[in-house]
Amino acid sequence: MKNILSALMLFSFLISFSQYRFNYRYSFIPDGNKKDSIVHDIMTLDVDLSKKESNFYNDAKRYNDSILSKNRAIGVLKLSFLQHNSNLTYSISKDLLKDKIIYHTIYSGIRMKITEKNRPKWILANEEKKIGNYLCQKAETNYKGRNWIAWFTKEVPISEGPYKFSGLPGLIVEIYDEEKNHEFSLLEVKKNKNAHLHDFSKKEKEITKIQLNKLIDERSQDTNANIKEMHISNSNYTFLLNDGNILKIRKDIKNLDNELSKQIRRMTNSIEIEK
Repeated sequence: MKNILSALMLFSFLISFSQYRFNYRYSFIPDGNKKDSIVHDIMTLDVDLSKKESNFYNDAKRYNDSILSKNRAIGVLKLSFLQHNSNLTYSISKDLLKDKIIYHTIYSGIRMKITEKNRPKWILANEEKKIGNYLCQKAETNYKGRNWIAWFTKEVPISEGPYKFSGLPGLIVEIYDEEKNHEFSLLEVKKNKNAHLHDFSKKEKEITKIQLNKLIDERSQDTNANIKEMHISNSNYTFLLNDGNILKIRKDIKNLDNELSKQIRRMTNSIEIEK
């Protein structure tokens, strides 16, 4: 009875509001040759149920973009940036009415997008477990070359999840590939009056995944071509890249060029294996 009442209260909470924010902890191994090199970051999923849209992004990256935009408008560059991983410069929007998934990125100052309709196809399992306060059910899918295991909860009746994952009868609380190279874990759920949904009116160049990979490979071979600005503090070099990403490298690094090239290079253990 207690669980039923809790579920009813939660459902009432959900339908009384249309915009939500879900924060996920993203743990991944960027270098496939170094399995112990695990990186952690926080990713945000904003959902607007009334518009049937969502946006998944790195909040630190969004904050940095905002700081850059404001300071450039007044002719000042204030280096009060938040640290985030160099692989997390994208955002992903889902238009649930049109069943579209759109990958957004900026490369060399050009806004680009990749549009697809290949949503994950799930197999539900008769297996349940408690994750935090949520009773979750197991589901599996093979998506973009990896086998994924998801745990979703019907207690939050929103068919959404991190990255490009959606389509289950409840919110994804935890999802990871079977080798645990990439893992998303729900941290918190919030009502949100200021959802950051992607502005579909912005002009973006439509490209394919193959074209984007080719651009990244070509640019990664020329370190200097990636750098827009460099600033030096007492302990760090701070590089503003052409794609809007910000890298900080300690001044005590012996081979700066090598370290910079390593950080600019696209990760070898991509979340999507299929090209």
